[in-house]
Amino acid sequence: MLDAAFIYKMVIVGNAGVGKTSTVQRWSTGSFREQYQVTVGVQHFTSTVEIDADDVKTSVKLIMWDMGGQDTFKFIRPVFYKSAKAVVLVFDMNNRGSFEALSTWVREADSSIGKRVPMVVCGNKCDLPYEVSEEEAMTFASDHGAPFIMTSAKDGINITDVFRITAEQIYNDSSSDFSPPTVAASAAPRFYG
Repeated sequence: MLDAAFIYKMVIVGNAGVGKTSTVQRWSTGSFREQYQVTVGVQHFTSTVEIDADDVKTSVKLIMWDMGGQDTFKFIRPVFYKSAKAVVLVFDMNNRGSFEALSTWVREADSSIGKRVPMVVCGNKCDLPYEVSEEEAMTFASDHGAPFIMTSAKDGINITDVFRITAEQIYNDSSSDFSPPTVAASAAPRFYG
């Protein structure tokens, strides 16, 4: 892949244990770790994704800040939101509490960044039984002007799509009046907008 035409900072947030780090690691390295490791504070990953920018394939470098989801880190997170161009909100499809906490994550992001930036809602662990229905997640995402994408970091399902769609949204963002592009649903991969 050629050098990136654009470089964007993104943050990935959600409750502890929803698979944020696993999602980013699967995207950036192609690997998955079975053992859960707590993210202490924040960590960052970098990778390049190709997007359709004005009908031209364009390489975009994404710098992804993975925020620790524990309350212990809520006082340091605001610093790392600064200058973020997008937020990926992750919840665990089989953990209703992590879904119900998404509104809190949206408020924290909006407050810390100082404005609404493009968001993507990611329902992770779709390889396991659901406690949250697709319809509920789609409604939440739609209410926040965001596409919804079901993923499995373990199986690699739709992981690249999360970052490609987020990069396309940043590219298309008019910074003052964000309206996400319509993302057509298809049999595989499954994503919604």
